[in-house]
Amino acid sequence: MKNKKIIILFTLLLSMGLFTRVTSQEPADKMVLNLQGAVDHALAFNKSLKNARLEVERSRARNWEAISQGLPQVDGGMDYSSFFNYQMEFNFGMGGDSPFGPED
Repeated sequence: MKNKKIIILFTLLLSMGLFTRVTSQEPADKMVLNLQGAVDHALAFNKSLKNARLEVERSRARNWEAISQGLPQVDGGMDYSSFFNYQMEFNFGMGGDSPFGPED
């Protein structure tokens, strides 16, 4: 019974040692950076910096929206009508008589 416990404990410790050894190995795609590369990488992938940039863009958009409310507004429209080949009668209030005299 005591031997079983020792074997189980030894197997457990051995498996834990192998697991930690495997996980502690360095990845194959290791990134080597100099100081400027590290700064550039940090600036490119910093989430709070990205959020700050987005807030600046949003603020500029809101500012432009407020400015555009004070600028003159232009509104236009267009309509097309055709009165060709229509017969029209103009009545100048003389009961249907022509103002140019009687028709012959």
